[in-house]
Amino acid sequence: MTISYDGSLRSVACPSCSALIPVYDPNGCYAGCTNCFTFYSATPGHASLAQGWLNGNDVQKMTFAPGVRARLDNKEYVVTGFLEKEDPREDVVWKEYMLYNEASAEYVTLAEYNGHWMLIWPDDEQKYTLRQGRSLEGRKAKEVVEKGTVNVFRLYTYYKFRLVSGMGVFDEDITELNNKVTVTEYVAAPDIVVTEKYKGDTKWYRGRYVRQKEVAEAFNTTIDYLPQQRGVGIIEPHWIDGITPAINKLTLALLALTILTFIASFIVNEPKNVLNQTYQTTKDTSAWGSDAMHPVTTDAFHISRDGAVDLTVNTTIDNDWMELTVELVNDKTGKTYEFTKLAEYYHGTDGGESWTEGGTSVSGVFSTVPKGLYHVNIFPFAGGTRLYELGVQVEECTTLPSNMGWFLLLVLVVWIFVYMKQHQVNELRGISTI
Repeated sequence: MTISYDGSLRSVACPSCSALIPVYDPNGCYAGCTNCFTFYSATPGHASLAQGWLNGNDVQKMTFAPGVRARLDNKEYVVTGFLEKEDPREDVVWKEYMLYNEASAEYVTLAEYNGHWMLIWPDDEQKYTLRQGRSLEGRKAKEVVEKGTVNVFRLYTYYKFRLVSGMGVFDEDITELNNKVTVTEYVAAPDIVVTEKYKGDTKWYRGRYVRQKEVAEAFNTTIDYLPQQRGVGIIEPHWIDGITPAINKLTLALLALTILTFIASFIVNEPKNVLNQTYQTTKDTSAWGSDAMHPVTTDAFHISRDGAVDLTVNTTIDNDWMELTVELVNDKTGKTYEFTKLAEYYHGTDGGESWTEGGTSVSGVFSTVPKGLYHVNIFPFAGGTRLYELGVQVEECTTLPSNMGWFLLLVLVVWIFVYMKQHQVNELRGISTI
């Protein structure tokens, strides 16, 4: 049988059963019969030549048969062929529809897996650069950078496909490519970059996610007619994909900025001790109770800069406790900053092993103290009759790591939320990132 003409190339007849398949590309072609499943070559003006047949051919697998027309990206296409491929390693099977634009004589591929669609077209290798990076799973791997943009496509998978079925007309011998083409996919949802390496030659392709609604409208049908979606498509758009790279960069920038600010603040406003004195507690025999002590008042001292003040009282208690009410008093305004804390320190041996519990000092930080002349009042109360020394230290312009800590915690909480959400979405895509 030969290819028939009607002003232009229209159909090709199967050499086994004479069934006709529409032809839109006037070049030499190969065809998979939708009737008897014979695969054959068909060159214009010459007899068709049977080359074998494909076991997996089944017309019921096709959502769109050869000859069906569609409109995508404001271009008119016609389905010329249907392919079903498998990645034997992962036991993953997907479908591809070859779409031909008669005006430009160009092919694109509409691929479908688990009800998710992507449109793939030939692209220029010069647009991309391969560099060392990481895969979607976080492992070291090559990644693709699109020149002149911020787009980075991370390795998703690579494989040699096995051809399950092929029906319609093709511009190349699809059976010759079976188990011989190394396909590598790089993903940056909702886009994908694909390379196909065969006999030392590498072809580059670019693709994008196509929503069910767009597919249905392109083929003038309904969403109910399309295969039901399962899971999340590998390049299906998700709001988390759009913000994850930005959050990662922002988190790193904020962490670096916060640490640098903390260091700069420490350098510019270096903490300084303005009081370091030791006082002896004395009994207050006039007070009720034998364990009462006189208050301790320090000498006056200057705080030269506005800012945080760290006030520490060190005691010499030993197997005892002491409650201390500590006041920082502005001599001019009478403004008082106060805290009450318990110092308790015990130690001993148990079963031949030494142990300690508690500590001998108390401290408090006042975040905003204006400069001026100050003194400290200490009101001690102990559990026994012993007297102890009190070492009083006052530091001005104390750094407040707690402020930085809370800010860093907030930044990390946001980052962890985004990371876990991205991980959840990637798991639905079949990608593990932990």
